[in-house]
Amino acid sequence: MFEKIEDDELLAVRVVGDLTKADYSQLAEWLHEHPGRQRPVMVFIDGFSGWASLGAVVEDLKMDWQDRDQFGRVALIGTSGWQQAMSLLTAPLVPMKMKYFDLDHVREAKAWVLEGSD
Repeated sequence: MFEKIEDDELLAVRVVGDLTKADYSQLAEWLHEHPGRQRPVMVFIDGFSGWASLGAVVEDLKMDWQDRDQFGRVALIGTSGWQQAMSLLTAPLVPMKMKYFDLDHVREAKAWVLEGSD
């Protein structure tokens, strides 16, 4: 599931457990309640364990493309090598600039997403 993190400067969520198609529907509703363009995003993936189904993976990629104008830079923040590898593998599949940061580099991640879009 996605847990929303309050932050006045950017969109921030924490991923917990396995993600489902329903989780992406809830996230889409939240995004549409907070419209904007090129917003910086921080996604904490330290609690992420995977996708519950192939359908959830498809929803993830669909959201990345359908809502691409809403997102600026995206920082993925995690704690493990497989999370970093996953971010490197998926980066070419998404239309926004994405970068992985270790959990102990949250300040640097926030500075990077707030720098702007490219």
